[in-house]
Amino acid sequence: MADASARRASRRTFGNVKKLPSGRFLARYTAPDGTARAVKGTFRTKTDADAALNRIRIQQEDRTWLDPNHRAPTLGQYIEHFHLVRRGRGGGPVKPRTRQLADGQLQRYILPSFGESPLDLVTLAAVRTWHAQLPGSSSLRRQVYSLLRAILSMAVEEEIIRTNACRIKGAGQDAYDSRPFMSLDKAESIIAHMTSPEGRLANVTLHTQMRLGEALALRWGDVDLDARTIRVCRSVSEVAGEQIETTTKSNKARTVSIDNETCALLRQELHRPNDRVFLRADGTAMRHWHVASAWKRARNAVGLPHFRFHDLRHTGLTVLAYSGLPSQEIKARAGHSTDAAALKYQHLASQMDRASSDAFERAITESRNRRAS
Repeated sequence: MADASARRASRRTFGNVKKLPSGRFLARYTAPDGTARAVKGTFRTKTDADAALNRIRIQQEDRTWLDPNHRAPTLGQYIEHFHLVRRGRGGGPVKPRTRQLADGQLQRYILPSFGESPLDLVTLAAVRTWHAQLPGSSSLRRQVYSLLRAILSMAVEEEIIRTNACRIKGAGQDAYDSRPFMSLDKAESIIAHMTSPEGRLANVTLHTQMRLGEALALRWGDVDLDARTIRVCRSVSEVAGEQIETTTKSNKARTVSIDNETCALLRQELHRPNDRVFLRADGTAMRHWHVASAWKRARNAVGLPHFRFHDLRHTGLTVLAYSGLPSQEIKARAGHSTDAAALKYQHLASQMDRASSDAFERAITESRNRRAS
């Protein structure tokens, strides 16, 4: 038994584990400055202690280790570490556009209030006051709050602070009713006033429920008109005036079926001398702002100035939910990474169903009243 313990100890190249009289295990390691450190707390099993040491070893090798004996860094100091370690959806790297938006929100809304504050001194009361004074739309406020919460969550996970001060109920959640629903009739009336090929792209987006970046990144190698399918495997975004191609938002490819109308719309783009499906009328690359400008002119022309291009995706997915498509199929078609994202369309569809039943009740009541009179 002693020989086996000696062999296991000799194989360990980082830190050591000691069994305490209580039966629990203490893990020790050497910090980069050469000082001996003990991992915070004790462990029920030796395997748990070894796992903790392995995490610290990897952090030291990746230069992401933070000294728990030092005073918590300020939020401004911690940001660089946060960006280095942070991962995107599905565990992939954060998209360049996401990083750009986060940097802008940090500079405008978070760092002026908390940049000089040590992380362990960011309190719930301070966050409540800050959140109550945040300017902008409910969507922007939700995004900024969620960013601060993510920063503090990482600090909690790394045992720099004990609790996350972002505990305002509902502050980081989507409000299903925060935006008006764009009906199919309204969507098609706006598209009818768009110039082609931007109008065709908008129509394809409505029918396939793709994101704008996914539609702009579509290549003919992704389209099978005979099988009536599209392979959605990339996206483009605008970063510092450049069009950057990345993976999809969920970092996963998906195949969506298309209807006959979408096939006909795509065939109108076949003569274009480029691998990209959607180009401008002059054959140059179509950019986000080209579509946004065409959409803005069209929506204003029909008197619907509050709808966004992205609402086309919401309209298409809500119509699918209303028609009875299960939430898991909606999730797969839309490329959602969570069930909650797909379920919100079921929520909107149930509201539509209630509105339909209410309208029917009003109609039949009016009919009965007319007969009674």
